[in-house]
Amino acid sequence: MSRLSWLILPFLFWSCTKEKPSAEVKFSDLKISKTGLTYAVVEATMIQPGNSPIIQQGFCWSSSTTKPTIDSSGFMVSHQNTANFSDTIKGIAFNTKYYLRSFAKTGTGVYYSNTDSFTTQNSPYQLGQNYQGGYIFYIDSTGEHGLIACKSYGHCTWTYWLDGMNYVHIGTGSKLGMGQSNTRAIIQAGVTHPTTAAKYCDDLVYGGFDDWFLPSSEELWTLRANLHQEWAITNLLYPGDIYWSSSEVDFVDYPHVAKIVVLNGSADFSSDNKQYDHGVIPVRKF
Repeated sequence: MSRLSWLILPFLFWSCTKEKPSAEVKFSDLKISKTGLTYAVVEATMIQPGNSPIIQQGFCWSSSTTKPTIDSSGFMVSHQNTANFSDTIKGIAFNTKYYLRSFAKTGTGVYYSNTDSFTTQNSPYQLGQNYQGGYIFYIDSTGEHGLIACKSYGHCTWTYWLDGMNYVHIGTGSKLGMGQSNTRAIIQAGVTHPTTAAKYCDDLVYGGFDDWFLPSSEELWTLRANLHQEWAITNLLYPGDIYWSSSEVDFVDYPHVAKIVVLNGSADFSSDNKQYDHGVIPVRKF
């Protein structure tokens, strides 16, 4: 080999090495083109795809960390296998700030863009708002639905002691969102006397609405926290101490006991005999 060949070969090798594209994927700035109550339309561009095939690409987001990842945050895979891709993030909470990054997964790792942020729109509803026969005391994560406490309230027993149902365990639950099905189960079980709590709510027509029900214990606790204690602390909407929920205690050995919630006063017990008379606040969904 000539002396000239020895001089050219190292130069060619050095040139190829220098011009080889990086394995790292790089992005330009993100773009948030539209936000709603529970969604955001987002776009991303890969300005350096790297030299390893893209396995997945998409977006990841979080309301709690400024560097969301596909391992610890919400994420979605885009089906647009191009350098420019966009998607709609759905099912996120209203009036919430989210941190966003695009990502690309290759055989060599997962690569992320810089962080951007967006805030979803606020709900048109407010806690304590006078709406559809009562006061809004709960708004779900969509910002479009929730629960209303009726302006009208009453006093009833949970069961009527002569109907033979006082010692039957129906199996109603305590969780938020169970009040309506609890009320239906109580009535279907035969607790239909008009002076019982579930029947009183089910029969009620108020403000033009007839879909009232007896709240579960968690729904009633939410009413206490969000409406009675916070919004109406100086406007006592519901006098009296104790109010029935539609939730029974979890033990079938106590069929005569259901859960109560103390709105006022200092009572320190959370359940009572079904035949006792307590306050009743009908609620409904919107």
